[in-house]
Amino acid sequence: MPEDQYSIFSNGFDQAVKFKKALVFVPEAKAFYTPIPYKGSYFLCSKPLSHLMSDQSEKAKLWTALQKFVLE
Repeated sequence: MPEDQYSIFSNGFDQAVKFKKALVFVPEAKAFYTPIPYKGSYFLCSKPLSHLMSDQSEKAKLWTALQKFVLE
């Protein structure tokens, strides 16, 4: 994905930013790997990267969800 089509927020979510789709890495979520509607947009929540590094099953779940999420 071209750099002008995404942003990385390492210090929390800035509600002033407008987006269509967002991927977030969080330890707890309403639902993991299922798009969550938010003010006309969608979040896709994933377990933290540190968790994914050691868990092939979670990596596979994220990869499958991302393929659907990006193409929708």
